[in-house]
Amino acid sequence: MSLNPSKKELLEKIQKLEEQISLLKYTGSLDNLGYLIDAFKHNTMIPGKMFQMILDHIPQRIFWKDTEFKYLGCNKLFAQDAGLEDPADIVGKTDFELSWKESATLYRKDEKQVLKSKKPKLRYQETITDSKGRLMWVETNKLPMLNTEGEVIGILGTYEDITERKNAEQKIQKQSEEIQEKNLVLKKHIQELKEATTDLIQSQKKLNKAQEISLSGSWSYNQKTKELEWSDQAYRLFGYNPGELVITESVFLSLIHPEDKDEFLSALKLTMERKVPFDLELRIINANGKMMYMHAVGGIITDSWTNSSSFEGQFRDITIRKKAELELIKAKEKAEESDRLKSAFLANMSHEIRTPMNGIIGFSQLLKEESLTPEKRNEFINIIANNGKTLLHLIDDIIDLAKIESGHMTIETVPCRANSIMSELYQQFLEILQTKEKEHLELQYFVPDEQVDVVTDPNRLRQILSNLLDNAIKFTEKGFIRFGFEINEDKYLTFYVKDSGIGIPEEKKLSVFERFRQINESYNRLYGGTGLGLAISRNLAHMMGGELWLESKEKVGTSFYLSLPYITIPVKPDTIPKAKQITKIPTGSWKNKTILIVEDEPLNLFMLKEFLRPSGIRIIHAGTGDDAVKLYHDNKDIDVILMDIRIPGMNGYTATREIRKSSKKIPIIAQTAYAMQEDKKKCLEAGCNDFLSKPLNKELLLQSILRFLGPK
Repeated sequence: MSLNPSKKELLEKIQKLEEQISLLKYTGSLDNLGYLIDAFKHNTMIPGKMFQMILDHIPQRIFWKDTEFKYLGCNKLFAQDAGLEDPADIVGKTDFELSWKESATLYRKDEKQVLKSKKPKLRYQETITDSKGRLMWVETNKLPMLNTEGEVIGILGTYEDITERKNAEQKIQKQSEEIQEKNLVLKKHIQELKEATTDLIQSQKKLNKAQEISLSGSWSYNQKTKELEWSDQAYRLFGYNPGELVITESVFLSLIHPEDKDEFLSALKLTMERKVPFDLELRIINANGKMMYMHAVGGIITDSWTNSSSFEGQFRDITIRKKAELELIKAKEKAEESDRLKSAFLANMSHEIRTPMNGIIGFSQLLKEESLTPEKRNEFINIIANNGKTLLHLIDDIIDLAKIESGHMTIETVPCRANSIMSELYQQFLEILQTKEKEHLELQYFVPDEQVDVVTDPNRLRQILSNLLDNAIKFTEKGFIRFGFEINEDKYLTFYVKDSGIGIPEEKKLSVFERFRQINESYNRLYGGTGLGLAISRNLAHMMGGELWLESKEKVGTSFYLSLPYITIPVKPDTIPKAKQITKIPTGSWKNKTILIVEDEPLNLFMLKEFLRPSGIRIIHAGTGDDAVKLYHDNKDIDVILMDIRIPGMNGYTATREIRKSSKKIPIIAQTAYAMQEDKKKCLEAGCNDFLSKPLNKELLLQSILRFLGPK
């Protein structure tokens, strides 16, 4: 009998083998394991190549090992996982030599248990790393291989790649957990909805009250039905009674400020297209036509039950806050403008100070030239004197501004004659016109025929009118300058200064009264000045109970008006301020007189000695207050004292009081750089008989001394 099976028998054996392997796949067991092994080992029923081909077509990984855990064979899928081209290459290898060597110990542990127990370990899941480094989830079966005598001769194993199934299971598990979590949330929301429904009516009342308190109102627009609803408070917010106005799209939009309507519509469109909330500030026009600021917020809400969506929005009145913000912005801009003006003022002030200083220093140098004619020398001296007066006027303005801003400016009201002040100003500014080479201008003043006596501060009145006349001369190149005053029926005196100058632009008419402001604030401006005169003048006018204003037209001229209360008290003739007469002191007229000069500055002392040298008066000098008191007590022939106030040691006030303890009659004339009205008052209260402010005027100094010493 031939050992080779017939074709029919071979096919039957193959079919039976496939059934056994299929049974292994689904149940993890083989009914005739010995038969399969024997068929493979002895190749009596199925040729080896045919057997391998059958294994290679099974869609599972199949391998078998001996009792020393060395591979005896495998199918093609298993060889691919192990990174082997031919299943025969697996023979003799162990798991420690393959790509899953890191898990080899775990695999061997399972296989030892199978060999020891002779029981299969079926359908358990584990991971394996193939030759490409891919981690796979597999479902594994391992069975003991027994011979016909029932002895264990090795291990047969299969596994199936379940990575996709495992991932799907994990995904399903995760989705299941998420669904479960959402179900819990949903149950919670349903419970909350039930509770919210119970309190809905009460909540609506609270909402209405809250909107009323917060100055807000809500609205709703159904995109499907095109219905627009407002809350009661929304009506009130816009100035209407609830239900008074039928709210439609066009009506709603008509209440939005025209300049903000496009922005509002764009916000709604963006919300509709992208489902993003809108948040903006806009203006509305209420029922009274009044503009209000609103904070508008809202978005789209979708009803999952009805599958409909609606715009839900809210308006909140922010008018008060917005106005405050606008005021803050204005204040900030004003502060920035003030800083800019200060910077311009400082630059301008530097120019205004250096200009007269340039004249003083420059012409002082020219006076040293021996070739000067007397006429040129006198001209240069006058230039120096005029520039000194300009510099002094600038310093006075700065001091006045500081006193006004600090609240230390005082007004000294006394009876005075307005007509006399006008006459003095006329004479003064006739000379100024000549100095500034503007004699061609027509200067006129107008006063009532009768003398007008008024209680006011004559010095401040002169200061205001002088500032106005200075400006008129500065900005007028041809034509006239007229000033004067009138008595109004409302018990006010109205002073005026009119010119035919360049005029003031309309946009500058208010700002020229602000400090540091000028008609032209650029660096290339034609006219000088600090921009302080009009600011000081208006403040003085207010402090005197009056007002200062202007009327002007560009290229025609400007008129300034000063109104002051007309409080009248008859002025005695001997109290009317008279023009100071300059008396020339004859040479040597005081040679028998002695003066104590209290002065710590050597330059000032030198100047005083030069002023007094022609008179022949004997001079005693004290550099401190203590020395002044001592020298007075040591020299009983002193006829007059010229007292500086700010001196080392005992100051001039204290020194004067100490001297007054010994003598009430000795004339003491204060001469100080403290030039304010309150400084003069302090000097007189300390015991001084007269007050002279620095820089000293020679004629005024001699006149003061003359009052006490006489001409001889």
